[in-house]
Amino acid sequence: MSLVSNLNGAHLPLYRYIGILVLTLLCQSASATENGRTIYPLGPENTPLALPPPGLYFTNFLNYYTADRFNGDRGQSAINNFELNVEADIVRLTHVTPYKILGGDYAWQALLPFVNIDVNAAGRKQSKAGVGDFTLTPLIIGWHSGLLHWAVATDVTFPTGSYDKNDIANAGLNHFNIEPIVIVSYNNPEGFELSAKIMYDFNFENSATKYRSGEEFHIDYYAGWHFGDLSVGINGYIYQQVTDDIVNGAKVGPDGNKGRVVAFGPLIRYDIGHIPVVLSWQHETLVQNRPEGDKLWLKVIIPF
Repeated sequence: MSLVSNLNGAHLPLYRYIGILVLTLLCQSASATENGRTIYPLGPENTPLALPPPGLYFTNFLNYYTADRFNGDRGQSAINNFELNVEADIVRLTHVTPYKILGGDYAWQALLPFVNIDVNAAGRKQSKAGVGDFTLTPLIIGWHSGLLHWAVATDVTFPTGSYDKNDIANAGLNHFNIEPIVIVSYNNPEGFELSAKIMYDFNFENSATKYRSGEEFHIDYYAGWHFGDLSVGINGYIYQQVTDDIVNGAKVGPDGNKGRVVAFGPLIRYDIGHIPVVLSWQHETLVQNRPEGDKLWLKVIIPF
């Protein structure tokens, strides 16, 4: 079942669903700010990353994220007494069909997150649990050539999650998102593996706040070594917001509220028969206009 994880282009929502509406960052705006939140959770995809053989695959992502700092545009602490804890359970169903498109395998998938959020920002506290936004990946095409695998896909996320513009914790983001994806993986089952999932996000306007988050470029990466059923390596993500945030038609702040983060950490994977179990940790650094913290992922992929 090799690497169905790659198709997770469907956004595991953790970060996006942390819905941190920190009013103090834009205290001059009556609506809740949306910086620090992304549709894609950043970091869930590592190994396996190749499209698996035809069949039905269920993936469960368990995630815990904790942060005690929210950085501003120069990496400085921007919110007093900030604390964020998010637990997420993300379920994904992937169908790799027997059909071919342009010589590649055709697949589709759907994903739904369930999240629990605890946030404390500048003296305001809130806890909330709920269902996040639904993501559909209607077209995935994967190719294979020896030890090299690559795929293209597009995720579409719908604003179906629970949301209230007056809350500082939300399970959904209340806007559409389209994310083209390219995945490349070199995988020697008896040796080295190097994989990357490359994404670009187009965000639509939040109708409740008139806030439109900027376009985003980000990569999930993994480099490691296989020792039979056991694999160990380094994983993480690189994120850079490309265009400005816009609210009511005007740029947000002097720098457009552009976010940035680099994360890295260890990974261990163990294959129980045809079921990969992946445990990874990621520490964030070089953070701007976002929370700065640590993530723990547990991923299990079950073929049917």
